[in-house]
Amino acid sequence: MLKNYTRYGAITTKVRAMYGRLLSESDFKHIDTFKTLAELFEFLGKTPGLADAMSKLGGELTPDKLSVALRGVAESEHARLYRFGSRSDRTLLKSFVYRAETIRYAEATNNLRRISRELSKKALERLALEADLVNICSILRLHRSFSSSLPHVTELLIPVRDRLTDSLIAGLSAAKDEAAAIKLMGGTVWGKYFPQDGTPDLELLTERAIEAFCRRLIAGGEPGPYFPYVYLTLREIECAKLNRAIGAIRYGMSYNKDQNIYIK
Repeated sequence: MLKNYTRYGAITTKVRAMYGRLLSESDFKHIDTFKTLAELFEFLGKTPGLADAMSKLGGELTPDKLSVALRGVAESEHARLYRFGSRSDRTLLKSFVYRAETIRYAEATNNLRRISRELSKKALERLALEADLVNICSILRLHRSFSSSLPHVTELLIPVRDRLTDSLIAGLSAAKDEAAAIKLMGGTVWGKYFPQDGTPDLELLTERAIEAFCRRLIAGGEPGPYFPYVYLTLREIECAKLNRAIGAIRYGMSYNKDQNIYIK
């Protein structure tokens, strides 16, 4: 542990300071009350993590321009942490870029496993949790919209797994419908992520679970090379939430704060 503090103490301190600039639960509750883009822009212009990006926006304010600015914040922070990190840290940060593409995501995860002696296990847990949740949501999505593809489910999943067993995959695939599949998970470790009532928003359920996991790591995890990766995940989730708020304002719809539960 002392070795990790010596090696990763600086990057951990930097990340925790950046983490403190992310939007809070109360911030998102306040955002839920906004009716215009100008209100959102003014509010973000007063927040520590986004004020600089907002100050650089010129000309007419549009939803697209605001979304691009938010994406720019995430990209600039990725570049900053990449430059700050060591060689092994940079290997981990590259996987953050790859994960949006299934094949490269799997390759990046496998690469991390090969260098696991050098990297923290927390990073692997983060990747494995996301892979399992994505795979479960994929099976539920097949039940919802493409049931004819369920017999071929193993060919459609990300080839990286942690606690998602072959038997559970088989059971979820064989369930008569989505509701039955969710009920099957009630007695498993995944039950807390998939409530038994209503039709779940699969993407938001995955997002909430990952956000909760990452916040716990930042708040109490042992210093290690996974810290920048976890922080960037939280920044990406914040951007996704803000983009949903922008979309709600744009089309005059309710932001629906219940869909953006902040999990401690």
